[in-house]
Amino acid sequence: MPGVSGGFSYGLRTDMAKRAKLGQRVLVSFGRRRTTGFLVSFHEKIDPRATKAILEVLDSEPVFNEGILRFTRWMAEYYLCPWGDVLKAALPAGITLDEQRRWVLEVAPKDDKWHDYCRRHPDAQRVVDALSSGPLTPEALRRALRVSRLPLEARLLREAGIISYRPVLSPPRVKSKMEAIVSLAEDRRSENIENLLANLETRSEQRVLRDVLEAGSEGILRAELLKGATTARRQALGRLLAKRLLTLRLEEVSRWVPEREEAPKIISPTELIQAQEKALERILPSLSAEKFRAFLLYGVTGSGKTQVYIEAIKEVLRIGKTALVLVPEIALTPHLWARFRAGFGDRVAIQHSAQSPAVRHDLWRGILHGDFPVVIGARSAVFAPLKKLGLVVVDEEQEATFKQEEPDPRYHARDAALMRAHLEGAVALLGSATPSMETLYQVRQGKYELLMLPERVGGSVLPQISIISRQHEDVKEVAPLSDALVAEIQAILVSGDQAILLQNRRGYAPFLMCRHCGFIPRCPDCAISFTYHRLGKSLRCHYCDRREEVSDACPRCSAPDLAYEGVGTQRLEEELALHFPQARLLRMDLDTTARRGAHGRMIAAFAAGEYDILLGTQMVAKGLDFPGVQLVGVVSADTELFHPDFRAAERGSALLTQASGRAGRRERMGKVLVQTFAPEHPVVKTVCEQDWLGFAEQELQRREAASFPPFARLVLVRFSGKDESKVAKAALRFRSLLKSEGGVETLGPAPAVLYKLRGKIRYHLLVRSSRMRDESGANLRRAVKQARDEFHRTRAEPGVGIEMDADPVSIS
Repeated sequence: MPGVSGGFSYGLRTDMAKRAKLGQRVLVSFGRRRTTGFLVSFHEKIDPRATKAILEVLDSEPVFNEGILRFTRWMAEYYLCPWGDVLKAALPAGITLDEQRRWVLEVAPKDDKWHDYCRRHPDAQRVVDALSSGPLTPEALRRALRVSRLPLEARLLREAGIISYRPVLSPPRVKSKMEAIVSLAEDRRSENIENLLANLETRSEQRVLRDVLEAGSEGILRAELLKGATTARRQALGRLLAKRLLTLRLEEVSRWVPEREEAPKIISPTELIQAQEKALERILPSLSAEKFRAFLLYGVTGSGKTQVYIEAIKEVLRIGKTALVLVPEIALTPHLWARFRAGFGDRVAIQHSAQSPAVRHDLWRGILHGDFPVVIGARSAVFAPLKKLGLVVVDEEQEATFKQEEPDPRYHARDAALMRAHLEGAVALLGSATPSMETLYQVRQGKYELLMLPERVGGSVLPQISIISRQHEDVKEVAPLSDALVAEIQAILVSGDQAILLQNRRGYAPFLMCRHCGFIPRCPDCAISFTYHRLGKSLRCHYCDRREEVSDACPRCSAPDLAYEGVGTQRLEEELALHFPQARLLRMDLDTTARRGAHGRMIAAFAAGEYDILLGTQMVAKGLDFPGVQLVGVVSADTELFHPDFRAAERGSALLTQASGRAGRRERMGKVLVQTFAPEHPVVKTVCEQDWLGFAEQELQRREAASFPPFARLVLVRFSGKDESKVAKAALRFRSLLKSEGGVETLGPAPAVLYKLRGKIRYHLLVRSSRMRDESGANLRRAVKQARDEFHRTRAEPGVGIEMDADPVSIS
């Protein structure tokens, strides 16, 4: 069961035993409620602990195969979370059954007294009307009544037995879509068609039969057959069904329409260059070996990594296996979708968070049934129910967005994909122009094979990178765009080319500040300043989404001197419009891409040349291939340089290197301009030198000296609560329960960098073990798990939440 650690034994009635299989969902009684469980093992002998019986087997076929069961069990153990939570995460949302307490209308009030009462008390009638459509949670009932608390009449109705507040088994929110299919009856298919038509009484019947026959042996949707139909046509269909000339059957249909997935038109080189051929010479023989093997495909930006993926997948399909391709975020899926759709047609499916729950459910069902042997998706696609897995590709493997931050399981999709490939004897192919330190460490240890793509395809060369130093300018008065960058953008517009500008801050200004008293408006629920958004003129917290109106004067000193500090994408868009009023601007950030399908539409439009300048946050910096882009401008590199995290240098270098790689990806050399107040920073130098492996060697030395990953294993234990003294006490209590054995040590506890989040105080405790003494991290996880179990057993501090994050990508 989700949210509960460990497995539970249940009895299985004889009539259910014949159809019960591993990996099926079952309905069980758990405590005082009914909920969905998963069959993960069978026992021949009667378990004395099985005091309850399974109520119902919910599936005709397993939703998890044995490979997925092994994989999810490993994930639960490694990431220190309940197995049930992992299994739930592996399923599409909305298909589980669960019992919750809800308000229910038990009987319609018939008594004249109640009719009279409802006339005199409209709130009572409103409660009854709201519940007439079905049971509601307290929150849903309050919303329906548009009140903050339920009226007194609700209690009176409950006392009279008209309504009740009781456990209700909620039906699945998402179900398979069934459509009626009309086809020629099986026993009439050998007859002469002209004879069949001649024996029909009316022309309407003949037209209906012809339409069914033209659709083929599989038949035609009844809805399509009767679209815009007259009464005569409907009656004709009814008569043909009554004569058993036609038959009607229900069939599951998919709500996913591949053509609705927005994708840019891309022309990519089809001939392989020598480096690509060499890489494939190493990869292809491994695909049929039925043995796990891992490769790192390290190639400069524009070196043709995607084409290597495609050629490898062609071989996978030829030998009858399946392939999984993971991308770090939704912004990258349209480009890959266009390439893979062109190469594999209807055999490829794409999964991403912008799809509706119904579409995601149908895609999952299609993958489960083997309709799609190739799956592309973001983080959660690692659970795709592919059978006979032959290849797992992780594109841009270095990206932090592969890490699930909340809720459980807090897994890293790259590492999980590697383990899934290992468990299923598949090949893992990691691709990147800026490989992570963890992956390069594994190459150094001989566990992954390094494949190099040192040159760009199509005759293009790496861009020319220039640093625009702003260290001698007044920070308070500096314009977002330097004269040099403005001049280069102007030249791009004159030549008819395109430009991409990176500013990794959304909103208009990162914060407001009173220039009279120094006051900065902050979110009262989070330890962070509000971001000013010009649209709607509001202050927003980008962590809890709290919003407040902007006052004309300072709330503290009343001085009318609130200044916009810093530059967000909205302000950058405004500055560009002032400098280049004729330019066609496209802003791409979390605010503009919130609507379903917006990513794909924007990327397709920019690729088609409908815009001159694409500006945005990090989603414009990675994995995109636009032939017309000749200039990339990094508006403020400094936003990536000074984070309080041991991975800050790696992340900053990777983002700026990836952004630089968007320029000049065809015949002409592109230009990159990087604006910074710290031109001597090592990260800035790394970008200029375009030597990622050289940077990585120095970074690995620093990590080893400090005993941080990849030379150590980490578990970040987070404590949160309303009362800081209780939170601190709980953290100290947890540390005292940790056993310092097998190289395990602790750092902290201490207040988190983001000290307060969504109204709760946060403390962190970092638990670390040396890789030399604990290569797999087993000692570390055992120590943390034992301390957690003892902590919960003694209920040390009520009101304090505790979270485990194995292999955290951020410790802030």
